[in-house]
Amino acid sequence: MGNVVKGVLGVAFIQAALVGIGFFLAGIPYPGIWTLLVFLLAVLQIPPLLVVLPVAVYMFSERSTAAAIGWTVYLLLGGFSDNILKPVLLGKGAPVPMLVIFLGVIGGFMLSGFIGLFTGAVVMSIGYKLFTAWINTGPTAENPEDRNKPQEINY
Repeated sequence: MGNVVKGVLGVAFIQAALVGIGFFLAGIPYPGIWTLLVFLLAVLQIPPLLVVLPVAVYMFSERSTAAAIGWTVYLLLGGFSDNILKPVLLGKGAPVPMLVIFLGVIGGFMLSGFIGLFTGAVVMSIGYKLFTAWINTGPTAENPEDRNKPQEINY
């Protein structure tokens, strides 16, 4: 669960930093407030597009078209960076594949909302480990006749 918390907060921080640097360099008024809003939305798993799109409209009204297009593309890439960062950071250090963690996070969020982000990944990880342990037990493929023999238990 610690990896999930670090992953969600880490992705939110990186995403807010990327977008905030863009706001600052593009000359958007009050970039700190907009960056904080992007961070809060990212922690709540709401896309920062809700902040980036109005800023993009502002840039098209105040800046040249080329500059507005360039900054809009940068801000959109920064806003969508969580699609790449989240699976990488949430699966870091976990003994399960990244896809299992990602499916747990998405499924947990869809089922239980914000709390599901944490519980979904944990439940999927435990389920994956139990499933692989179950699959790896039993008779070996090299000796099929061992299937009918009682197994010796050592105390």
